[in-house]
Amino acid sequence: MDIHDWGGEALVVEDTSSLPYGDASFDTITLLASFNHIPNREDVLLEMRRLVREDGRLIITMINPILGGIGHCLWWYAEDRKRGGMKEGEVGGMWNSDIVSMCREAGFSLSCHERFVYGMNNLLVFVPAGPRI
Repeated sequence: MDIHDWGGEALVVEDTSSLPYGDASFDTITLLASFNHIPNREDVLLEMRRLVREDGRLIITMINPILGGIGHCLWWYAEDRKRGGMKEGEVGGMWNSDIVSMCREAGFSLSCHERFVYGMNNLLVFVPAGPRI
């Protein structure tokens, strides 16, 4: 699922804060290097909380804003141009503390944090923290 048609087989949706699935439909939901490209992050996290099962997981990978800003200027420039540049509300990367705080507000608890790709990227695994909001 994506909000931009990259030419693959992904389901393209306008707004990921309202998805066509029933409550508790998924064991695992992943936001791989994409959470920074979602302008309405808080609403999307509430939707992810609705969709994930009580014993499920939300997995987010993210680079920090400094490295992400450099990456979007150098490595991902062509990718950003292909889709018309960065949109309002998008950022180059995010701090872990901000992600953890937003996920906590949406009803998730951090269960695992690992660094990868020479420590430049972060894997954050969240679990539901109580009843749905």
